[in-house]
Amino acid sequence: MCRKMQRPEPGSIGSVDFAPRAVLRISVGELRNRLGIHFDDEIDDLDSYKIARLNRAGVIFAFMRHKGEPDNTVNLCLPSELGRQDVEKAICNVMKQFGLPPEVIEWRSSSVIH
Repeated sequence: MCRKMQRPEPGSIGSVDFAPRAVLRISVGELRNRLGIHFDDEIDDLDSYKIARLNRAGVIFAFMRHKGEPDNTVNLCLPSELGRQDVEKAICNVMKQFGLPPEVIEWRSSSVIH
């Protein structure tokens, strides 16, 4: 599960509670090298992980990969309070912004509570 940063500034992207909404078949290295995305190394109660928190065109999201997850995948995490329609729109928006084809989506959440 994606987690909050430990001492976020109020109102900052670090204060967002993220939830995984899709698994993408793309590596952290490819996102870093091809798209110039910076990842931070952090630790939560599951293990160490790499995370990139982003806000692009009004869409707040994170790419995240825990140690031990398949090498060529990342979780696309969105704010946990988003409803089903907003999650679908955000996933499509992120994919479009980075020029990622729909085929890279390995899994997509269908269990959004809102």
